[in-house]
Amino acid sequence: FLTEDAIMSTPIGHLESCFKQKAGTPRQPTVCDLSKAKLTISRNVFNNPEHSLDGIEKFSHIWILFVFHMNGGEAVKAKVKPPRLDGVKVGVFATRSPHRPNPIGLTLAKLDKVEGDTLHLSGIDIIDGTPILDIKPYIPVYDGVSAGSTASSAGQKASIACGRENAADKDISVEDTDSVKTNLSFHEPRQKSPSEDNSTDDHGNENWSKESSVSGAVSTPEQVTVASWVTSPPVQKLTVSFTPNAEATLQKFHSEGNGSDVFSLTTFKDSGEAKKAICDILSADPRSPYFRNKCQDRLYFFSVDSIHVTCWFDGNTAEVIRVQPVCYADCST
Repeated sequence: FLTEDAIMSTPIGHLESCFKQKAGTPRQPTVCDLSKAKLTISRNVFNNPEHSLDGIEKFSHIWILFVFHMNGGEAVKAKVKPPRLDGVKVGVFATRSPHRPNPIGLTLAKLDKVEGDTLHLSGIDIIDGTPILDIKPYIPVYDGVSAGSTASSAGQKASIACGRENAADKDISVEDTDSVKTNLSFHEPRQKSPSEDNSTDDHGNENWSKESSVSGAVSTPEQVTVASWVTSPPVQKLTVSFTPNAEATLQKFHSEGNGSDVFSLTTFKDSGEAKKAICDILSADPRSPYFRNKCQDRLYFFSVDSIHVTCWFDGNTAEVIRVQPVCYADCST
């Protein structure tokens, strides 16, 4: 609810993610499409939480609004250093930095399936235990910035890759204070005119006319602009390799084990998926600018699923030198 000077929010649930710590967690949903998570709607919000998800299974992707709950106590600054800019400062509202006046995040996730009161998601860039404020279906004709002027042209371009590019490359206004004060909603559906198709299908669902115009659609490509540091960042993708020992240990991980098996995977299907996820994370260079420039001789650690990874960086190469079960790793790393 809203008061004159403050916003009080109740999480609808807390995410169960394959990422247990900040290190190694992707900064955008486009980085690792195999990263998995679950969201169970809290019974503190609805007596029958499964009812709130009725119909969401018809959508392939959802927007997730969440809280950056692990920011710490640092003061919020007007200018920040995005990792992709390698130390160059820009205004906080020109970035996706978690360190904001209102630490609210927005991400786009693939909806794999719905089971009762639980959503199964992939393409996640959120840490385990994150409070979730809201979820909304991704609708290309409203959310996707298109160079065309019709719903059909927007829909034809709304592939998974396109949807994720839109989420990663455009600045969503939900993270400014004005959007927060409108109950965290954005891109509300416009009212249809009487001339538009209002027919229903066999399930009673409204069929949107494919010829209806998109409110706010961009008429020419020149109207869509993106900062150069997004399209041509100074930090380039890295080549990833594994030592023979790390490769051999990774092959021991599997999804058929039980809870007592330290090599049992909880979200990935097999070691092949785990390897691809590790490569995706490292190729995007998860290091902070400080670590990248001041700690070049130090090892880098992160975990994903039940795997703890040790690697080092040399120029445009990241090499995984050790893989082990998370329970074997030193907690201090």
